[in-house]
Amino acid sequence: MIGQVISHYEILSTIGSGGMGVVYKARDTTLNRMVAVKFLPTHLTHDATLKNRLLREAQATSGLDHPNICTIHEIAEDDEGQLFLVMAYYEGETLAAKIRREFLSFTEAIDILCQVLEGLGAVHKLGVIHRDIKPGNVIVTTQNVVKIVDFGLAKVRNPSEVLTETGAMLGTFAYMSPEQARGCDVDMRSDLWGAGVILYEMLTGRHPFSGQNAGALFHAITHEEPTSPLVLRTDLPQAVESITGKALAKDRRLRYQSAHEFLRDLRSLSVPFIQSSTVGSVTSVPSSSRHSLLVLPFVNLGSDREGEYFSDGLTDEIITDLSSIRDLRVICRTSAMRLKGTSKSLREVASELRVQYILEGTVRRKGSSLRVTAELIDPATDSLLWADKYKGSPHDVFRIQEQVSRKIAAALKLKLSPEEEQSILERPIQDFRAYEYYLRAKRESLSYSKDSLERALEYLKSGLHIVGRNILLTSAIGQVHWQFVNAGISTDPSHLEMVRQCAQEILAENPNSPHAYRLLGLREITQGNTQQGVLLLKRALEHHPNDPDTLVWLIAVFAFSGKPDAAIPMVKRLLEIDPLTPSYQCLPGILALAAGEFSRALEPFEKSLQMDPINPMVRFCYAHVLALNRRLDEAIRVFDALNRELPNNFFAKLGRFYTQALANDRIGALESATAELLSTAGADPHYAWNVAQCYALIDEKTEGIDWLERAISLGFINYPLLSRLDPFVESLRAEARFEALMQRARDRWEAFET
Repeated sequence: MIGQVISHYEILSTIGSGGMGVVYKARDTTLNRMVAVKFLPTHLTHDATLKNRLLREAQATSGLDHPNICTIHEIAEDDEGQLFLVMAYYEGETLAAKIRREFLSFTEAIDILCQVLEGLGAVHKLGVIHRDIKPGNVIVTTQNVVKIVDFGLAKVRNPSEVLTETGAMLGTFAYMSPEQARGCDVDMRSDLWGAGVILYEMLTGRHPFSGQNAGALFHAITHEEPTSPLVLRTDLPQAVESITGKALAKDRRLRYQSAHEFLRDLRSLSVPFIQSSTVGSVTSVPSSSRHSLLVLPFVNLGSDREGEYFSDGLTDEIITDLSSIRDLRVICRTSAMRLKGTSKSLREVASELRVQYILEGTVRRKGSSLRVTAELIDPATDSLLWADKYKGSPHDVFRIQEQVSRKIAAALKLKLSPEEEQSILERPIQDFRAYEYYLRAKRESLSYSKDSLERALEYLKSGLHIVGRNILLTSAIGQVHWQFVNAGISTDPSHLEMVRQCAQEILAENPNSPHAYRLLGLREITQGNTQQGVLLLKRALEHHPNDPDTLVWLIAVFAFSGKPDAAIPMVKRLLEIDPLTPSYQCLPGILALAAGEFSRALEPFEKSLQMDPINPMVRFCYAHVLALNRRLDEAIRVFDALNRELPNNFFAKLGRFYTQALANDRIGALESATAELLSTAGADPHYAWNVAQCYALIDEKTEGIDWLERAISLGFINYPLLSRLDPFVESLRAEARFEALMQRARDRWEAFET
């Protein structure tokens, strides 16, 4: 089938297969989108019963638009009369694969099952019973959204329908309810039994019932009680025992009677802070104690580009205001802007980002006239909580933004502290023309290229020319100068000196400015003073706890300092407020890498690349992790592609060094280690470690230890990784210098305070 075009679907690859057929990934050539196409096995093409099941799968949920149910696009027939089903394609994995691959935290397991029950509740309202609820029929997307699939065995309650399967055992035996295993008629409570089995399996890593053969498994399901999950896992709340016990009651009259009832009990649990047994399985789960909000980009109703910047600026200011309220979790600007022009429903967006409320609005700017509308919506009920219209001139935009922020706080019944009140009143840049320059500069500075950073500086200087001294613009200038060094673009010491000058200028205006402490912290870290850098960054975080720039650099420092566990809550917080920034998706992978858990590091980098496949830094890091997992051919292909496409990029050059070193091409590797490459890498602890690895791989022991010494002096004091977990420096471990160097690293690592 692969390579064929069926109807207007180009078959690309196989996703999976089972008794009900083969599922392929395909491209809809008409709408240019990816889909999943299910065909019956060829030898069963003329089986009327199986064809009816495929029809039932299409009919069961065709009228349902729910974020936790797989979307069915159409059912059709090819030229040979073979039925096929076309469904939405989701990037992700089955829950079965996820359970096999990793330990699920308690919080993540509860979140997944809540989404399963939301979907089941919706189909049960239609009178549809799935009859095959199991981890293999649940997809967890890369955005942690659950999709229930495979309604081929669904039973539709219709008084006029004669169900010929009564008395037959349909479904997957290990996940059948007792009544289903006996061949009795089933209702929604059998689906809820399957959900209970999934919950038990996610929490314990094992099935609640077992047997050496079908007869023994049948007896266990119908007569035996499972081991308490509290016996298998001691960190679970006591209430889990009663919830799983009720979900798996043999008598369905004692079981949960509806998905809503099951959900209510799950949500009543006091979900603890993320309890991950490994840094590699950090997940993003919002705190249940706070309201959560997404501000969608305000829609520009004008036709000019200036209006676009204006509407973006209003969105940004409202997000900034609301982010200062501690009792409100607000999705930050970089994630919000990725939803610009989205065609998804508000309910789907809210489900994917796990927010309770959405603010959307419009901006019409024409000459000196400005009109703004804003609406606060509860997507779960599709109800309007608050709406208003504003008129004025472009100069009134900050007043409008302040009013909108206050109205939202009032609508959500949030009590603001004096500090939060003051934050909403503050206007970071008085003139909106200067603010527009700031927005353009921020967009440019997100790119790791010299040209974009130089453009960012020009925009910021234009803004300062309009308003004079300004903390936000000065902070951005300092950030851009630091990025020149951080991105490996320049080793000119004047950039770090400019960072210091910008910070001092800000402190003269405001001695408690988080902008100044962030800049000073980054400068200290870049110069190898990681402990002092951490203290400064944490001081910045006290005043601005949800600042992504500060969070991401604390995470990075804790990782290369060998204290990845300390960064887990920061990764959690960052992914809560900024779930759509591609480079942040790899942060759990960085923590796993720092812990020496190389296999766990792969998926986060793959997820990041799916969202931003051209980012050179992420591509380099992904290839590096592939190499550490001994997938050398794949790693070299990624390094080579990066070198072909961006030959002058720092990460491409470093990748070239790795390619030669991994191939044990000593001469080629030494030629790749140019003076320019080494000069740039020598200014960064992580890149210095990379260079040390390359020299060690080609058995250049002296250079390898020299570069390890350089990395440690700059703050790469990850003693566990360097001393025993990193396979690439193995050739250095027998050297006397290495042993002495590790003692220094250990002393600093043990003394390092997070």
